[in-house]
Amino acid sequence: MAGALAKFAQSGALQMSDADAAAALRRSADTSSSGGGGGGDFEFLSFSGKKGTYSLGRDKAGVSADDLFVVEPFAAVEGWTCWKGGRPVAKHEWSAYDLSGAVRPADLQDHGPYNENAGEGWKPLRGIGLLSEDGKMVKFTLNSVSGLNVFADLNTEIADQLAAGDPSIPVVCLSVEEFTAQGQVNSKPVISVQGWVTRDEVSAYMAAEVGSMDDLLEGKYAPADQLEAPEEESEAPKKRRRHRAA
Repeated sequence: MAGALAKFAQSGALQMSDADAAAALRRSADTSSSGGGGGGDFEFLSFSGKKGTYSLGRDKAGVSADDLFVVEPFAAVEGWTCWKGGRPVAKHEWSAYDLSGAVRPADLQDHGPYNENAGEGWKPLRGIGLLSEDGKMVKFTLNSVSGLNVFADLNTEIADQLAAGDPSIPVVCLSVEEFTAQGQVNSKPVISVQGWVTRDEVSAYMAAEVGSMDDLLEGKYAPADQLEAPEEESEAPKKRRRHRAA
């Protein structure tokens, strides 16, 4: 897996302390804030609230609720997307850790008139970077209120792990949840953390060429000096082990 996966890992190698990273993620998790990254060799993941489906890459491949992804915390982005006529007509995006490229609401170009009933206009954007089980680098961004809240919750969890000095790389799966708003049934994405691992473990997993994310969750790539003591092994499955649906 080395090649592209190593490049993905290097994208997160920022010179930033855990405390500063946690602070940046907490700020980004504030969905009321307005504050680019992007591009590269990424597959893009999208979500349709009306259909309740994920689409990955140019082939629009679906995503199973059983698929695992490693989240790269340092690939978190934020920004703005302008929607008009059912499509994005302009976008600004930047790293959640570097606000030097952030655009203020007052500086956004007016592409109106907008049909507000159709949700047109500038909308906040948030996004994360993922690594799929088959080695794809995936970029997942959303503009919906429910999507922003999902990313905010995940970023807050990561920030809590960082602040506590605990493993801070989440391994997640994606699913869908229906909800009713204003009499209309819609769907929102759900990101479920299956376990937490360290960057060293992810690096070892990628360098191994073989293996699975289940192995990663089981702690099989942990350095020998970081393995839990025998008396603590009973707690390890609660932290790492993936719980498959029967």
